[in-house]
Amino acid sequence: MNGYAISLGGVGRCESVLNTIGCSVKAACVAAVIGLIAADIRAGAATWSTPNTELRADRQTGRVETLRHRPSDASWVNGPFSLFRITGGERLRTELDARSTAEGILLTLRIINDDAQPQMVTPTFPDLKLCGTNAADHRRLRYCFPARVALVGNDNQSDRAFYSGIYPVQFMAVDHPVRGSLHAVIGDTNNTRKLFGLDKTDDALRLFVEHEGRLLAPGGEWVLPPVLLATTDGTWHSGLMAYRRWLASWYRPAAPRRAAFREVFNFRVFYPHHAPPMNSGIFDQATKRWTLREALDRDTHDFGGVDFVHLYDWAKTPEHGRVGDYAPWTHLGGLAEFRNQLKAIQDRGILSGLYLEGYLASPESQIAKQSGQVWGNLGSDLWVLD
Repeated sequence: MNGYAISLGGVGRCESVLNTIGCSVKAACVAAVIGLIAADIRAGAATWSTPNTELRADRQTGRVETLRHRPSDASWVNGPFSLFRITGGERLRTELDARSTAEGILLTLRIINDDAQPQMVTPTFPDLKLCGTNAADHRRLRYCFPARVALVGNDNQSDRAFYSGIYPVQFMAVDHPVRGSLHAVIGDTNNTRKLFGLDKTDDALRLFVEHEGRLLAPGGEWVLPPVLLATTDGTWHSGLMAYRRWLASWYRPAAPRRAAFREVFNFRVFYPHHAPPMNSGIFDQATKRWTLREALDRDTHDFGGVDFVHLYDWAKTPEHGRVGDYAPWTHLGGLAEFRNQLKAIQDRGILSGLYLEGYLASPESQIAKQSGQVWGNLGSDLWVLD
């Protein structure tokens, strides 16, 4: 805290004025000091604006004072919250910076270890904690948590998912019938390990990203992946579109994507042999009769269409196991009939796939018996792994 000196002579010259309005010199001095202290406390706050979004937050603590959609003046701040939280030692310094972009406000968080000892640091950034103006308004807050099992709704809900096939995208969003939408896009191009989280209760809606902890050396610093924060007058779909634009700005597939795969919206997985309840009932092992066409008719009726049929355990036989040989033709009623089943799928304009695991071989398979000991993966105890 800076020091402040107040001239008593200056106060004395104003004494007659202060007495006239009924304010003592002592009270004036106290008010002046409090005002200066408050100004100093707020000195770490900064404001960033775009045509749509205005954010005012403390650069050291992340505490948000203002977060609003400028065209409608709709505020997202109905209770105190900070844009980040840090779990670790006491001598950690944080610096929040931002810049205005065409997409929104791009936030950057830097963590510095001012201690003489290494410190384990686990940051959460962003950390959005929102609420309604009252209970009824709070129930109108709708979240979009796009995990593999996507959660989009107003109900109280809690979920956690690591960025992976379980949470395959890097954005979260919330919308409201009056306020519009608020989204956060995590601009991580290095695939750092992080946990996405959702908590909605009767009191608050929290969307956050917890980054895997790391040991920060003395004097060391950690700059977290940037976060794009933006408001719109739309819904959570605005966040999805912003994420897709960010992705297109840098990501290039290793190989061209087949256009047909990009039109697959109902991906059906069938299990010819698996035990109930996963068995799909498309193959009778006793009679060798297929009912795949009937299954497609049923699913087309129930779902409005089928875009891809994936056969999972098609190669499994009682004698040779599930993987390794991939020659189950006798068990499936013959190769010709199996080809007929696949052709029936293709004749409907539906893509099909056969599940393979080239790195595995069942112990009962011919290939494992012939070459398993030579080709097998060795464990730490030098035994071949099954």
